[in-house]
Amino acid sequence: LLHWLYDEERVALPPELVYWNKTTQRLSLRHPKSGRIADFSYDAFPIFWRVAQDVRWFGRAEGPLRQAMLAFFEREWKAQGRFLDRYQMDGTPRSSLEALPLYATVQALALETDPDLARRIRERKLTALQRQ
Repeated sequence: LLHWLYDEERVALPPELVYWNKTTQRLSLRHPKSGRIADFSYDAFPIFWRVAQDVRWFGRAEGPLRQAMLAFFEREWKAQGRFLDRYQMDGTPRSSLEALPLYATVQALALETDPDLARRIRERKLTALQRQ
């Protein structure tokens, strides 16, 4: 599913919902009736932590996929210095609220792929959150 999203659909961020068409046996980003496409938000946040766990528990060498998954966050961190709680799949913000839980899950994946990004997230966001 993640390879389909990042390699074939070329999303910047995974949506909260993906649909399966039983008739065509194909995945779809669009709701079968409304045509709506889900945003990236809280229900999708754990994906990054789970991929990080997969690396640690099973040693899967999905380096290119992990890099694709972090690419948006690397750009967003450099440009904005923060992550928001809702985006369209192309990375367009749909909110102005900061996504505090997202820092931890992205940082977990960055520990496996981009230690410098992981360190910056920890220093600027996670340490202060832990103190609170």
